[in-house]
Amino acid sequence: MLQFRDTLNDCELGDLGFDGVWFTWERGNFPHTNVRERLDRALANPSWWDLHPCYCVKHLLHSTSDHCPVLIDTLGHASTHSRSALTHFRFDAHWILEAEVEDMIKNAWEEPGTVLHKLASLGYTLSTWNKETKHMKRATKQGLLSKLQDLISSDPDDDKLQEMIEVKLGLNIEADKEELFWEQRAHSNWLTHGDNNTSFVHKFASYRKKTNHVQGLYDAAGRWVTSDNGMINLATSYFDDLFKTSSTC
Repeated sequence: MLQFRDTLNDCELGDLGFDGVWFTWERGNFPHTNVRERLDRALANPSWWDLHPCYCVKHLLHSTSDHCPVLIDTLGHASTHSRSALTHFRFDAHWILEAEVEDMIKNAWEEPGTVLHKLASLGYTLSTWNKETKHMKRATKQGLLSKLQDLISSDPDDDKLQEMIEVKLGLNIEADKEELFWEQRAHSNWLTHGDNNTSFVHKFASYRKKTNHVQGLYDAAGRWVTSDNGMINLATSYFDDLFKTSSTC
């Protein structure tokens, strides 16, 4: 340990401090076995401090590990990114974890009409439901995080530790939904090998979106059609002809 401290001194590395709960590691689900320690720390030298004078180190809440994630925010605030709304229907895999989705599918399929009509009706129903419940899902996750923050900040006892387990279970379910969301878009197996929700997955998902985008279609006369309505009419006409029953002599 003395050699480790000497190395820190030689490299001029200092503790950056933290915001959030005081500990980064916790183990034990009962008061007499519960242990909390600050094992994980962020270090930097004076040159780094000059480059990032507004830095902030945060101990984030956790539910799947004994250790808290440690975030070094070089800007001093959480960055936000706007997300463009989806313009076309896509069934998200994480919807299968929502109890009401199965009922919506059954109801749509029992409606009168053709298969295309049922699919269109189901797509509209699911898209509307997703938009209406999106803010509720964020509120649910935020509520669980706030509850976990309150429980971690208080003195542990049997009831609070049991409630903490239940809150972490709820957060794990929300994490599973988010993982399915990104796994579907990345179309890779990296998530099953420990690369959960990494920047690689996000970049790969964005790359697939670009490569899968249809720029245009040729019509029967060989003309290049690029408008949305024109491509929709061409595709509809093509599959309509393809699936029509042809007469035989």
